[in-house]
Amino acid sequence: MANTSGFWDFSVSLYENADVQAACLDLQEQFAADVNVVLFCLWVPALDGESLDRALEAAWPVQRDYIQPLRQMRRALSKSGDEAALRETVAAAELAAEQLEQTRLSSLISRPSGPASLSEARDHLLAYATKLGADQNDFMARAAPLLRAIA
Repeated sequence: MANTSGFWDFSVSLYENADVQAACLDLQEQFAADVNVVLFCLWVPALDGESLDRALEAAWPVQRDYIQPLRQMRRALSKSGDEAALRETVAAAELAAEQLEQTRLSSLISRPSGPASLSEARDHLLAYATKLGADQNDFMARAAPLLRAIA
């Protein structure tokens, strides 16, 4: 059985940390990292290469079809004026899509999980950086606030 709410609760709690939020957005902007996959790397204790591939395969359709288009729309809308209400609605839909992706990621876990140990999380992030074709040192330097937050 998937531990969907556990992963979501972990993610929401971690993301409340301003340094974590900044690091996640930095990884997203600099390396096209999927923030939910980054958080999954911190949540799942056992994530080998094959499991990471399955996670990426499960996440990509939600990213491509829902999250990225909604993010683009939200960013295009003004925070004030007559577009503000629509922007809030789109932001809520984007958050719901993020939760959908986390549900799909959680469905890959056969037993309750998380969080990963610091060394497991570091290994998972390094593997993800490799999958992205990112410079591992740069990626890990930018991910340092995430590792500090779970230490």
